[in-house]
Amino acid sequence: MPNNTIPDLHDLVNEFTSLRSRLVESLSALKPAHIESLSGIPLENYKSINALPEATSCVYFLTHPEQGLLYIGKANNLKKRFYMYPSIFDTSQPEVLHTHPALIQAVRCGNTKLSWLEVSPDLNEMIEKILIGTLVPKWNGHGNMSSLA
Repeated sequence: MPNNTIPDLHDLVNEFTSLRSRLVESLSALKPAHIESLSGIPLENYKSINALPEATSCVYFLTHPEQGLLYIGKANNLKKRFYMYPSIFDTSQPEVLHTHPALIQAVRCGNTKLSWLEVSPDLNEMIEKILIGTLVPKWNGHGNMSSLA
């Protein structure tokens, strides 16, 4: 006979499934304009990274005033994520030498804004996938990154 004080595993799975469904439904209602309206920082140079919050787990967005939503990514630490790629700001190197083409293109096209939504580290991958599928940003494998060059 099961102990009534211990949650039934089946009930927990059902509760999680229900919460996930509600999350997907809510995120699916977002439009690119919602993301573009978020506050953020201009992604202009390496110094702009200093304005990022410390140890922020998030889903981040690259937007451009003319092209709209360009890219959605995730980071367990936003500032550290961008510090990993100092070469994205070095225009003397050819793009093929860079490890993150979306970031280098965002910097080189100019006028790109970086914004983010803080999320729990264990949810950022799921939320990123839902938002990519819902919003279909140009540079998450759905379009030509050279369109702003």
